[in-house]
Amino acid sequence: FYGNAGFAGTTADISGTKGLLYDYRQLRFGAQQKFSGKSGTWEAGFGASVLLAKNGSAIKVNEGTIFTEENGEFIDAVYDFEYLQSDTGNKETLQVDGFGAAADLLLVYVPAQGKSRWTFHANDLGLIFWNKRTNLYKADSSIHFEGIELSDFNNDGDAFLFEFNIDTLLKRTGTS
Repeated sequence: FYGNAGFAGTTADISGTKGLLYDYRQLRFGAQQKFSGKSGTWEAGFGASVLLAKNGSAIKVNEGTIFTEENGEFIDAVYDFEYLQSDTGNKETLQVDGFGAAADLLLVYVPAQGKSRWTFHANDLGLIFWNKRTNLYKADSSIHFEGIELSDFNNDGDAFLFEFNIDTLLKRTGTS
């Protein structure tokens, strides 16, 4: 239970932190063609995809700091963040929380001498539109946390610590 002991007496700045995580299935079609010319050989290709997305989440921390008291007595956090989470009620195997499209591009040039090869390619240029059941949480607040004292880790009397209530957490952290 040493947690963030390495940060004792210091402030960690998490401003600018960004994260994106999602799963998707992709159906792709494409074509590729070679062309010969006087100066060399060209190859061009294009691919188009339909995307079915699920389990999406994204976080953006505009400003954030976490101060750990030198002896670990408390933590002070100040934050301004946005967190997006796709449909949490949709847990089916074939769930779809969003639809999208993507494109792939390829361009290759090989000079007539054949001593070099120039390649340009871009993969998965696209976007996803999440369904209306996507949740967006925002908070611009602070919290002072003094921890939880356990008398006996194996005692059922402390079981309430492990009951997670998202509504209470959101309220206490100033998240809307």
